[in-house]
Amino acid sequence: MRFGLVLFFFATIAATAASLDQPIAPAADTCLIEIAPNNNMGGQTYVNAGSNMQAVRNRGLLRFDLSQIPPGSVITSATLTVSVIGVPTDGPAGSIFDLHRMLKPWGEGSELALVGAGRGSPATTNEATWNDRFAYANAPWVNPGGEADADYIADSTAEKFISDASFYDFRFGTLAQDVQFWLNNPQSNFGWMLTARDESQISTARRFGSREDPNNTPLLDINFIPATHIDQPHVSGNQLTFSFVAFAEQNYVVEYSTALSTNWNVLTNITAQPAQTNITVSETLSNFQRFYRVNAQ
Repeated sequence: MRFGLVLFFFATIAATAASLDQPIAPAADTCLIEIAPNNNMGGQTYVNAGSNMQAVRNRGLLRFDLSQIPPGSVITSATLTVSVIGVPTDGPAGSIFDLHRMLKPWGEGSELALVGAGRGSPATTNEATWNDRFAYANAPWVNPGGEADADYIADSTAEKFISDASFYDFRFGTLAQDVQFWLNNPQSNFGWMLTARDESQISTARRFGSREDPNNTPLLDINFIPATHIDQPHVSGNQLTFSFVAFAEQNYVVEYSTALSTNWNVLTNITAQPAQTNITVSETLSNFQRFYRVNAQ
């Protein structure tokens, strides 16, 4: 018997998005300290952002590892939760804070704050400071503290009005688009800068819990549609087999068609699995050309 040409076509369509088991903590966080431009504070339990009573600026940096998200996934939403654990004692001023996607890499560092002040300690090689992305490595910011549209994107990714010590969510704006960009371009994942919008306003400075503070670490919650694709197609005699990765708690339907312009027919339904599973599908071939696809439901 002569079999027709078998072609493979894949698609992913989902009615509901998947999410990680738990939000992601930063892989790195630190702050840039204008009053101590050669100091680093990457090992401290908090990150400073905003301006002090003399309008001297601090800018926070956060970066997240997205390797838990399957490559090719579509990000549907993202929420960043931060915790303010300290406010100025000299009449704190509420302020809009902005996230800006970073355009350049930087070094977290491991220095601690000097006793009694959020000024960090002298940086060592490759630690971020107000002056340098990587100290003593010939890698300065375009301008000290970072330059808009050179070191970071000037347009805000997301904004939040922040006043008292509490938890705050950045959830609107282009958070999901930033995460999607990083997922598609991991070599460009340099995280966000956190700044007070009006850095000339005094007493907007806030201490945000860092990844070193397990009770107040920033957390990035991501929802996404996981990508899947047909893999390992094989014909033996008149039997066709292929496989695909089924992600946990996700239903799938395997469909076929004799032409891309015609309706798709159900070959088999795959019920949701409790854990990520490799699914193998088998079919007896006919003498017709067929296309196959896997849809998430």
